[in-house]
Amino acid sequence: QKRFFFDNINLFKFDMCGIFGSTSSKFDFHKFIIQGIESLEYRGYDSAGTAHIDDNNQIVTQFTTKSIQHLHSSYHAKKLCAIAHTRWATHGKATIENAHPHTSHNRIAIVHNGIIENHKEIKNQLNAEHNITWHSETDSEVIAHALYVQLMQGQTIQNALATITSTLKGSYALAVLDTHNPGKIFITCHESPILVGKSRYGHHVASDAIALEPICNAIYRVPPKTIWTISEDTISSTGDHPITWKTITQRSNLSQEQAFKHKTLEEIHAQPTVLKNLFQQHIPLLPNTIKKPHSLLMIACGSSYYCAYIAKYWMEKTLNIPVSVELASEFRYRSPYVDPQTLLITLSQSGETLDTLSALRHAKKQAPNIQTLSIGNNPLSTIAQESDLFWPTNAGTEIGVATTKVFTAQLACLQTLIAIFKKASPLKNLEETSKILHDIIQDQSPVIASLAKDLSMQSTLFFLGRGANYGVAQEATLKVQELAYLPCHAFAAGELKHGPLALIDHKATCIVLLSDDHYLSKLLSNIHEIQARHGRIVIIGSAHAVENVQAEASNIQSVKLPNNLCEGSQVFAQIICTQLLAYYIAEKRGCAIDKPRNLAKCVTVE
Repeated sequence: QKRFFFDNINLFKFDMCGIFGSTSSKFDFHKFIIQGIESLEYRGYDSAGTAHIDDNNQIVTQFTTKSIQHLHSSYHAKKLCAIAHTRWATHGKATIENAHPHTSHNRIAIVHNGIIENHKEIKNQLNAEHNITWHSETDSEVIAHALYVQLMQGQTIQNALATITSTLKGSYALAVLDTHNPGKIFITCHESPILVGKSRYGHHVASDAIALEPICNAIYRVPPKTIWTISEDTISSTGDHPITWKTITQRSNLSQEQAFKHKTLEEIHAQPTVLKNLFQQHIPLLPNTIKKPHSLLMIACGSSYYCAYIAKYWMEKTLNIPVSVELASEFRYRSPYVDPQTLLITLSQSGETLDTLSALRHAKKQAPNIQTLSIGNNPLSTIAQESDLFWPTNAGTEIGVATTKVFTAQLACLQTLIAIFKKASPLKNLEETSKILHDIIQDQSPVIASLAKDLSMQSTLFFLGRGANYGVAQEATLKVQELAYLPCHAFAAGELKHGPLALIDHKATCIVLLSDDHYLSKLLSNIHEIQARHGRIVIIGSAHAVENVQAEASNIQSVKLPNNLCEGSQVFAQIICTQLLAYYIAEKRGCAIDKPRNLAKCVTVE
């Protein structure tokens, strides 16, 4: 029995590429299939496609390397049975030929999420034994042709899927059409999630709950390495597995008019509410299921890594225990020692980040009895299922590829964890922080937008900080890189003299995150070092700290925060300001803010 920290669990996002499919006679193609994959496009994609079986028992496909809106709405069948896919390129360029669905001999059509690591070996074997015409550079196409070969040898589609998937190395979520079984979709997965939804219109499949929520009343996560068949009226598995449906609340429609120019800006503005919800609904439900450990090990990637890095400063200071923070993508490749007495915390917004999942599995293999806690936004994710404890951030679905509100929620959970270990109440700090962030967004957004107009024309930016603000500087750098495509670097301010000062000249702009504490005098020295090399300075800190710096150094621009903030609130305030700065710089540079180029929301490949 999985132990959750909370019962009021919502369903959120799952995968990198997007899969959607439906078996229904009550929806038209455009209203459901096209809008279904439109709901997945926030994940990031460079091509999209659909496939269905028409009334002449022919597979009909369409593809685009532009927006999903370029897929037309014609549908040549009385009954809707179709699969669709949004692709984020791994094997092969973003071309029509490489787009999914892949077909074989007008018998099979498949969509695939994941990576097939042994696709070359399978391809070579198929070429040696069969006359195969290949149409793409992808690893996924081998699945379609391998299935066809098995079918030609007399196997049923279910048995063929079982045979083929037993030979695959890597990860996969598959949805398959077979012209000999019209009206049905065949589904299986391994280390890449896929879900079935049911509604009064039929059965549906997706890699992400957000695509099912508009019409489904319940969702079931398909267990790994099981074979499922769905039709309009039925759902079954070859192993006769029991189904436990998770009831969900339907959404009224797939696309609602937004009050913000970008979803990312809306999600930045949502952060005070996210923290308020944590304060009002989330934290009071915490049970005493976890005790202060002898040491902590936190593993994560990207923004989640920087979140853990910030919390490390707080934890070491407050808990007086050893705390390690590791990049998941590096962790398992260097044969690290894993202390079985430590508490292992994994952070992943989606809960499907392959690097983090692999690191979790490696640590559990090294220390089978280690206690594990995962913090993320997806209770049905693989990482949540494979951890002893799961702590949902309950931040709501995050559409922007560059995380904002989930990052803040994760950090709030780590801050609260410290309070739990200290047997103290975290509620007051969270409530105050929520109010502070609301005021900062309202008061400082115009100031930051004006500052961003000038910074958007810079060739390089530097973020500097000390203590926990060094972690904020690293996260801020990532946000500028993701949103604005602007070269940007983060340094611990004390490291300037150990090399980075060589980069400073009259073209350099350094954004210094001031701490109104014992670091302030040291940061002032760093500012003098930069100005002596003709570097430009922007400071973000409390009004008191800003005034102290400006009294000693001229020509400094600033963003002023409230005075007398506690350490935690000050860090959250810095985070909000740097998120807004990255957003407005990206806006001035005309970037694709919600869906940055080359990036995907959930990275399920290594």
